[in-house]
Amino acid sequence: MGERSAGLFILFRQIALCGRRDEAIGCGHQSVPVVSGRERKGEAMVLCGSNGYERKYYFNEAFSNLPEAVQKELQVLCVWFTEECGGILTMEFDEGGRLEFKHTTSEYDGYYDEIGADLKIKQYREQQRELLEKLELYYQALYLLKNAGQDIAGEGTTG
Repeated sequence: MGERSAGLFILFRQIALCGRRDEAIGCGHQSVPVVSGRERKGEAMVLCGSNGYERKYYFNEAFSNLPEAVQKELQVLCVWFTEECGGILTMEFDEGGRLEFKHTTSEYDGYYDEIGADLKIKQYREQQRELLEKLELYYQALYLLKNAGQDIAGEGTTG
């Protein structure tokens, strides 16, 4: 079994063991409505995010079957980012299944540290590489492969 396959197996095993819906992850946590996949091709699917202006953390319930430890780690990453750099951070899966960090700010925010934000994202990518890769594999397996199967099945019934 390859390294990527082994990582995916371990992640799925953890999900199977912790498959229940957990309560809110903590103070200020809000869930985003369940999204069964991207509504239109080309749209990103948000995993989670933190808003430094409203001091809130958001988590997409479509990913509620992730292990609680992973959910908490995502919360720490997002909230820590907005506490240090300000603005709004979202973690989104692009059309190819790559997990992207998107940060934005209010045009009136004079305290936002754009250089610090870019450096913090680079640090997260290096320090959390294994977690981010496993999340990408998880998303690709559950959403991209599932949607590809539906597209193929749908093509056979048209015409």
